[in-house]
Amino acid sequence: MIESVALSARSSNDPNASLARARPSDDGGSDVRCSTGWPGTLLVLLAGLFAVTTCGGREETWNGDRDIALCGPDPRKCDDGLIGARCGVGDDCADGVCCLSDHCGGGMCTFLCGSQGDCPSGMACEGGFCFYSCTTDTNCGPGQKCEHDHTVCQY
Repeated sequence: MIESVALSARSSNDPNASLARARPSDDGGSDVRCSTGWPGTLLVLLAGLFAVTTCGGREETWNGDRDIALCGPDPRKCDDGLIGARCGVGDDCADGVCCLSDHCGGGMCTFLCGSQGDCPSGMACEGGFCFYSCTTDTNCGPGQKCEHDHTVCQY
């Protein structure tokens, strides 16, 4: 016996639409049964979970839930994509954003922030971006100065 499967139309007016299965009945007609489709729903949920865990994308803000690779204020010592590395567009950064302001030297991977607690340890929030913390210019990379009352390294 061959089973045919048809999806009913799903719209905002029909929230109870479901998977319908039509089978030949013993009297020669058809016997239509509706199913909530839990095996299919489970499969979709598992596929979604897999996509989120494997393709989660980069986070523009640091939320403190995990350790993050920081390379320090000298972009010459940074692997591509790490926080502090040079960039030209957001996709150049493994996490965070590509800050293109003059204070970022025209392109540096960093996080967006609104307060000091929004930045990883060793960084501080200034002007909406996380910058490496400092107490003197020698803490900063080439071309950077310890700005804003000796708190952050900026170009």
